[in-house]
Amino acid sequence: MIHPNGESPLVMAALARDLTNLKLLVESGANVNSQTPLGRSPLIVSAELGNIDMVKYLLKNGAEVDQVNVVKATPLFASSAAGQTDVVEHLLECKADPNLNYSGFTSLFMAALHGHAPAAQVFANRNIPDLNGGHVLFWEF
Repeated sequence: MIHPNGESPLVMAALARDLTNLKLLVESGANVNSQTPLGRSPLIVSAELGNIDMVKYLLKNGAEVDQVNVVKATPLFASSAAGQTDVVEHLLECKADPNLNYSGFTSLFMAALHGHAPAAQVFANRNIPDLNGGHVLFWEF
C-alpha cells in the first residue's frame, strides 16, 4: 500500500523514526530495498535522519549498503550531506563505497561542502581521499 503522497509504509516508518513499526513491516515481508517514485528508501531516509538503530536494523535485514536512488544518491551520500557522523562511520564499516558519486560529488565532498567537519573527519580517519586525489585534511572548515 502506498500513501497518497507516494510514500511507502516503510518510508513512512523511517520518516517517523518508528523502529517498532518498521520492524513489524519487515517481519511481514516488506522489501527493505524498495523505493518510492521520488527515490526515497527506508535506508536512505534513516541515514539522512541519523537514525543509527534503524540503519543497523535495515542493513542486518538485507538493505543494500550502496543502494542508489533515482537521483543517484546513496545512504552514505545522504548521511554525509546531513552530517550524521555515527551513520557515516557505520556505513563505511559495512563497506559502503565512498567513491560512488552524484555528478562528480562524493560523500566526502558533501560533508565538507555542508560544513560537517566531524563527518568529513570520518573519511580522513580512514585515509579516504576525494575523487580528485585530495585529502580532507587539506580542506578548510
